[in-house]
Amino acid sequence: MKPKALVAILLFIVSTNIIYAQAYQYPSVPDSIVGREMRISYMLQHYWDNADFSDATMLYDSKVILDYLYLLSNARTEEKGPSMKYTIDVMVEKKANIGAWLFGLELYLHNQNSQFYDDELYMQTIDIIINSKVDDVFKDALTKTKEVLNRNKVGSVAENFTYICKDGEKHNMHDINASLLLIVFNNPGCSRCQRTEDEINGNRQIQKMIKKNRLTVLAISLNAEYDKWLAHCYPANWICGYDIDETISSEILYEIKQFPSLYLLGKDKNVILKESDYEEVVKYLFGDVND
Repeated sequence: MKPKALVAILLFIVSTNIIYAQAYQYPSVPDSIVGREMRISYMLQHYWDNADFSDATMLYDSKVILDYLYLLSNARTEEKGPSMKYTIDVMVEKKANIGAWLFGLELYLHNQNSQFYDDELYMQTIDIIINSKVDDVFKDALTKTKEVLNRNKVGSVAENFTYICKDGEKHNMHDINASLLLIVFNNPGCSRCQRTEDEINGNRQIQKMIKKNRLTVLAISLNAEYDKWLAHCYPANWICGYDIDETISSEILYEIKQFPSLYLLGKDKNVILKESDYEEVVKYLFGDVND
């Protein structure tokens, strides 16, 4: 089965919230254990006691994963890593469907729209899995994922890339002289991209910053037809670029989960905001989303 087909099936199963064939039996906390933190600790230590990992559909049930992540999010910081390690060890021992579990973690831990979004824990989990007895196929894939995630961390220097402008000239992102550089990774056929474009262009405070050379906007089009990019009318005070060599996409220089994806860089091209959106950028610049 092709990877894309497998992902599509997993997405369908998770999105339809398939019900675990036999209702999952959560552990019962003894009455002798009192206090919220202690009860959460007990639940995490015994969460998988009644799990039937021979049922390949169990970890497709998003409720089982979400309930675990809810407990984990309310646990003490020092418990989170060990709890995840225990979970992985149990799943390896019981020959659980690791692929479904990893898909769920990416969907909920590594998704900024998820209430359980926690990239630090996600990275920690990747390290735990790489150092576990999980099949090498998963380790190899996660090693590559880790390489991508380690790029463009907040505070680090952003990856450089080459782009072509509408006049046919090639340029390097690092050569742009700007106090602040807002990179808008986009696709001109994307409705959300157009909305963000209109919001930025219609924000008077942002326009003042651009006019005073305090902010430069660089729109980089990815995965779009070249002719459609040429025909698209970006704001006149933006730099418009196209990933003509496809290096950003093919080498995954930037992790871009959805369009548009905004990166705000400082004068030395250090990352201030990563995979951001219009509201977060405005909040950083002005402390309020209102114009």
